[in-house]
Amino acid sequence: MKSLELKPQQPKRNQIAAVACKIFGHKYRITKRYQSHLKEFECTHCKKQYTLDGYGHYTPLTPKMRRINEVYENFYITKMSRTS
Repeated sequence: MKSLELKPQQPKRNQIAAVACKIFGHKYRITKRYQSHLKEFECTHCKKQYTLDGYGHYTPLTPKMRRINEVYENFYITKMSRTS
């Protein structure tokens, strides 16, 4: 028997909206806001996810970047709890 590998489902992206994003640019919506002033964004048209890197540029939100945001948030919270 063949085993089926389950892949995480990607949000369905509208191809016409993706073309509109390439022509006019993305329309960002904040999906998650951290206490440490980090934010995660999602384009309302093509449903791609982004975050801000250390230089303030939008970068695609990969699992690695999401984990970096979470670790940075935990560090920020513990630092603020020690100084209070």
